[in-house]
Amino acid sequence: MLSALEGRAGAAAILPVAARSGHPAGRVLLSACKGARGPMRLLAPFVMHAAPRHLHDGEDLTSDASAVLREGAPLTPLFAKDW
Repeated sequence: MLSALEGRAGAAAILPVAARSGHPAGRVLLSACKGARGPMRLLAPFVMHAAPRHLHDGEDLTSDASAVLREGAPLTPLFAKDW
């Protein structure tokens, strides 16, 4: 993915999406700015579920995941630069 951006976009931010804390990310979200030349940033994982493993049927989403999935909260603050 990053090689496709070379020379076209920069200041890329990669957000790993993990099912649970301590588990490897199964997905990544990539954000980049056309024409930018900033460095690539690897962000802390976005964790979907609060429990360390599947315990029961039912919702156990983290508050951040619930806000995005249930309330339509934007992901853009997760990509914001640390000033």
